Amino acid sequence: NARPSINAGNNISLCQGAIQNISPTYSPANGSISWFLQGSPLVLNSTAVFPIPTTTSGVFNYVVKIDSASTCSDLDTIKVTVNPKPTASFDYSPNSGCPRRRRKIKFNN
Repeated sequence: NARPSINAGNNISLCQGAIQNISPTYSPANGSISWFLQGSPLVLNSTAVFPIPTTTSGVFNYVVKIDSASTCSDLDTIKVTVNPKPTASFDYSPNSGCPRRRRKIKFNN
């Protein structure tokens, strides 16, 4: 029997709240897939496609592991960077006075 192999793909960088999956390539096709985050099990004996949680910003190392019927295994790590959602802040001046008077709007960040 051939030794199992798995490749999680390239590292990913995305924005907080975005929707993206990790879809590794692996063989054999009937291998058992498990996902880990920072060494803790997330999903055992799952499908290969894993939806990335993006509610929290930060850098996360996901490990995907394949086990074969011959008790051999392989694993790969993918680094996912979830960037904080950007915020916008505006000021305008003057903030009082005649309604048709021109106002200056300043973008703060």
